[in-house]
Parts: sequence; structure tokens; C-alpha cells
Amino acid sequence: MPKVFLAGATGYIGGHTLQLITNKHPEWDITALVRTEFQAKILKKQIPSILAVPGSLEDLDLVARLAAEADVVLRMCTSTFIVLIHSDAFRKCISQISFNNDLR
Repeated sequence: MPKVFLAGATGYIGGHTLQLITNKHPEWDITALVRTEFQAKILKKQIPSILAVPGSLEDLDLVARLAAEADVVLRMCTSTFIVLIHSDAFRKCISQISFNNDLR
């Protein structure tokens, strides 16, 4: 069963993507990064099997850890810190995923 990390699950595109995934593959293990505890509670109520993690794309260690634990990483969100997201966070996620794949 694949593990999916989805950033942006409460947005328009991410929400629709999450709905499609959970309808077609309810057995998949899905972790979603959301901005607030409130969003996490709403998402958990709608999809009890999901792990909704409150946090920020600016938290590079959190994003890298969640990405490294996943088989599939979906970034369906935007950020005002677009330069940060496309550089530091992306590089950290890729290096962590690559490192973990070497261990498998």
C-alpha cells in the first residue's frame, strides 16, 4: 500500500485530488500538510483514515521528514514564499528522499 504525502489538501486542486485518491484507493496511507489545527480537524472528520499534520511549507525539517516517509509526494499548494519553496525545501526533500531510497 503506497504512502502519499499531499501538501495543499484543503485547497481547490489539492482537495479535488485528495477526493479522487480516497474514492479510488481508500486503502492508501495519506498524510496531508495543512496550515492549522482547525483544518486538520475538518479534514480528519471528512476522511478519518488521513493523517492531517498542521504545519508550514517554511518548516523545512517537517516537510522533508513527511516527504521522506512517503512513496509519492504531491505538492498542490502555493506559497508567498515561492523562492524558498522551489529552492531550499525542494532540495532538502529530494536529498532526504534520495537518502531514504538508498537505504531501502
